[in-house]
Amino acid sequence: RFDGRFFANSQTLASPQNGESPMRVGTAWMSLDFDHWLPESVQSFALPWQVDPVRDEVHLGVAPYAYPNVLVGLYCRWHNRPNFGEISGDLGLVVSNDGLTFREPEKGRVWLRAQDSPVTPLPDKALPTVLCQANGILNVADQTLIYHGRWRNSDYGKPGIPPENYWGEVALATLPRDRWAALE
Repeated sequence: RFDGRFFANSQTLASPQNGESPMRVGTAWMSLDFDHWLPESVQSFALPWQVDPVRDEVHLGVAPYAYPNVLVGLYCRWHNRPNFGEISGDLGLVVSNDGLTFREPEKGRVWLRAQDSPVTPLPDKALPTVLCQANGILNVADQTLIYHGRWRNSDYGKPGIPPENYWGEVALATLPRDRWAALE
């Protein structure tokens, strides 16, 4: 809830005007009372379009924390690759003053790298981590706690890939209260 309105965020696939393959973008919906939602959504945050399938996209939309006059949120910067098992993802930082549209305070800056919060590894395997944001941002005493997902990507479902290679877990990042960095 922000500024008397309710918002829900997710990802959708958007295609550029020229009909190229779609890419993931953040999408938001709004309600005035939580029971009745506007039928149309708005593109809340997207990274610059790239034709190359090796590109960065917005995975899962934006997960914000509401302060009285601004939303501060995280999004997964999905490092798309043609081979699904090679995809990784870092967390980026975004802000909004209206709850619908978000922007990076510093374009392209990674806020939390997958290498700094890696999923539990498997012996003799170098599988990528995808960090997944959630609405698990809490201010407790003098700390800001950020619960996030760590997904071990392994091309699950392909022949020879055991299901236990494909894995997810919850992690916790902490920082001094409201010290998000990159905000001035």
